[in-house]
This record gives sequence, structure tokens and C-alpha cells, in this order.
Amino acid sequence: QLTTGVETSGYLKVTGSSTLGVVTATTVSASNTLEAGGATTLGGTMAVSGNVNMGGPNLANSRLYVRGEDASVVAFFSSPSHDTIMAITGSGQVAVGGVHLDAKLNVSGSDTSKLISAAGTSRGVAFYVSASGETFISGNLRLQAVEPTIYFSGSTGAILGEIGYNSSDNILIQNNVVN
Repeated sequence: QLTTGVETSGYLKVTGSSTLGVVTATTVSASNTLEAGGATTLGGTMAVSGNVNMGGPNLANSRLYVRGEDASVVAFFSSPSHDTIMAITGSGQVAVGGVHLDAKLNVSGSDTSKLISAAGTSRGVAFYVSASGETFISGNLRLQAVEPTIYFSGSTGAILGEIGYNSSDNILIQNNVVN
């Protein structure tokens, strides 16, 4: 029986460096609240039937609402074999497979990995990008611009040649190097 620390609003509040032994609750009604001030470690499974709010009020009315600072990592997932499975920053950047952050969506992997892949249920793989730089497309590729052009460049980034349409709607095949 615990009488110290029971709040008049009907919940148990433990703050500071308090230590509780085994706490067993047979029934906790939906109107009661369990609040832990400070670091809390749960040694078993925590099942939540309602919403989980971290960092502030649930403004999106979502099942899991996490709010953090713009410059911070809001969510980080790892495993014993992978340091970074996925990370999400407060500014909206997402990292998958590593900590490479160069855009809003960042995918990292070994040099032999497929980094991005898309497939249909009956068609199979329609698109992929590998870490070696290979890009595969099954089907058509559409370039939409005023003058759509494919540029070919070497490792220095200099454009070696191009295929596209010019402003007169003529097909342009151009070699930009002298050989």
C-alpha cells in the first residue's frame, strides 16, 4: 500500500531519484495517468492502445506524434548489425541505411547495394539505382522540359556530349570533345 506521492487527481507521480520495486497494476482505468519524471526504463513490453505523444501535444491527431527541434535528430532507429537503419531530423531530412545527409531523402549502402528500387506486383522491378551508379529503368523514360536533353559527362563533370531537342524542335546529337 502506497500513501506517499499519490496525487489528489488520481495518479501516481514519481520524481527525482526515487526507486520503486515491483509495481503491479491489475487494472488501470482510461481516466488515470502514469507519469514518470526523468529517465524511465521499462524492462518488458509496453502496449499502447491510444496515441503516443512525444515532445508536445499531438497536433496531427496521429497514433505516433514526435516533435523535436529543427537541428536535432527527432527519431533514430538502429540494430546490433546496423548503426543507422533510419534517422529523421527536425528539418525533415530522412536518412536510410547510413548517416549521409545531402537532401531531404538520403539512402546509403555498400558499393554493391541497390539503394532505391521500385516494383509493381505483376511487372517486377521497374526502376533501381545502385550504389555503383548504375540506374535501371524497365519501360519508358520521359524528359519534360522546354529543351529536353540528356548530358553525358566524365568523372570531372565536364559535358562530353548530349542528345536532345533544341529551340527549333530539332533533334540534336552533339559531341563536345574534339577527336
